[in-house]
Amino acid sequence: MYAKETDALHKLCNWLDHNRWLAGGLAAGGVLTILLLGCHARTDSLLQPGRAITAEQFQREVIDLTASLEQRAADITRRQSEYNSEVAALNKKIEAGQSDLQRQEELRAQVVGIAGGLISTVAGGGALTPGAAAGAALQLLTLIGLAGAAMDNRRKDKVIEAAQPPKG
Repeated sequence: MYAKETDALHKLCNWLDHNRWLAGGLAAGGVLTILLLGCHARTDSLLQPGRAITAEQFQREVIDLTASLEQRAADITRRQSEYNSEVAALNKKIEAGQSDLQRQEELRAQVVGIAGGLISTVAGGGALTPGAAAGAALQLLTLIGLAGAAMDNRRKDKVIEAAQPPKG
């Protein structure tokens, strides 16, 4: 029995000796096949650094992260739009305030002009006639009436604006 085993081993060794490149190629091919079939490519996870994942898992992470970034971009765009609306509303309030201040200053200048005209007439030795006094009083009443109407219109505008649903 020992002779038969030696004989088979001897035949194998002779075959390997005569076909060493073929045997080496077959062995290398076998090892390469096992490695290629048994080992999947892996890379670091985007969500859990230090964890190796397959290409399919990596692709799922990429899809999830891309969707998350798109959602964040939509939120940023929405918040930017809200901010722009707030700035536009503030600018309208600023313009309205400046316009109101300018109207008040103009009214004040007109009242001072009318009163100053009366005072200079009296101070200059001129007589204050009933017609001049009535004209000055009419001018003052007209100015005060216009100012009251403007303030009433502003109040009405605020009531209407408060009753409307918010834009956006």
